[in-house]
Amino acid sequence: MLLKKCALIGSTLAILGLPVLASANLLTYNYTNEISTVKITSSILKLCSVGPLSNKFTPAIKNGIPGNSSTTPAEVKTICQQFSGTCEADMYATPNCDAGGAKPIAHLKIDVGNLAVAIVSKLSPKYAIDVAGSTVVVKYAG
Repeated sequence: MLLKKCALIGSTLAILGLPVLASANLLTYNYTNEISTVKITSSILKLCSVGPLSNKFTPAIKNGIPGNSSTTPAEVKTICQQFSGTCEADMYATPNCDAGGAKPIAHLKIDVGNLAVAIVSKLSPKYAIDVAGSTVVVKYAG
C-alpha cells in the first residue's frame, strides 16, 4: 500500500512538473564584443531574428557580464514559421544577420518542440560555440 501511494505521489509530481519543463526558454549567453543574431535557413522566408516578426538578438558582453537573451517557445515557432520538427539557422556575430555581406559563424538545428539546440557546423575559427540542451554560449576561441 505504501509503495502504491509513493508511486501515485511521484507520478502526480512528475505530471505537474511537465508544464514547467515544456515552457522552458532557449537561452543564449554572449561573451563576445559583438551582438549575435540568427537567420532561419529552413523556412521559405529565411527570416533574421531581428526583423518584422521578431526583435531577438543577444547583446555583447558589457563590464564583464555576458549579454544574454531568452527566447520563448512561441517566439521560436514564430521565427521558424513552424510548430514542430527541426528548424535550421545560421548564427551571426552581427546585429542584422547577413546584412552587409556578413558570414555566419555557425549553423544550428533547433528542435521546435523542446528548444534543444545542436551545432551542425562551426563556420568561423574565431568563435567557440557550446550548446547544452536549450542553452547556447558564444565565446571567442582560444
